[in-house]
Amino acid sequence: FYGTMNFYKESCSLVRACLSLHRQNIRLDPAFIRQVIYAYPGEVKLKDEQGGYPLHIEASIPVEKMSLLDSVHACSDPSSHERASILRVLLEMHPKATTIRNEFGEFPLGLMIQNGRQWGHAMALALRSFPQALHWCGKMDNAILPTVLEKAGRECGINTLYVLLCNWPGFGQLASENQETENGT
Repeated sequence: FYGTMNFYKESCSLVRACLSLHRQNIRLDPAFIRQVIYAYPGEVKLKDEQGGYPLHIEASIPVEKMSLLDSVHACSDPSSHERASILRVLLEMHPKATTIRNEFGEFPLGLMIQNGRQWGHAMALALRSFPQALHWCGKMDNAILPTVLEKAGRECGINTLYVLLCNWPGFGQLASENQETENGT
């Protein structure tokens, strides 16, 4: 299960419906979904019954399913018919959604990571919008920490890297342990 399943008349949203129809084996062209988002921009700021925004729904789609949701009608600009582009549109239209947990305690950035999204513009935008969400994405493997910090610094900017380091739980302890290991103590 991922995303919102329950629709109530008082909380229906065309944007949410378009993002969720794939669960009913209905595939919409991502170009159409993008047009709906642009036609009803206020709907990207509406929470559902589970406390999530449309960004939470889109971020919760497993990466394995993304290629199945791409349009087969990609004519002149194939990238506009890729489902992965919808996440970036939602992030750009409502970056504040990255700061909100749904009722399951999940941030959009955590959902993106859990569902196998690769590092790219959307991931960098989500991290830049709310770097603290990375701390609640589960236990960060110390082996990949340098790579994450390098990408955050290079692609998100020094301010994002600074916020990550200042708020990283146990980072001071990790740094001193690494220093001790390097010094042989």
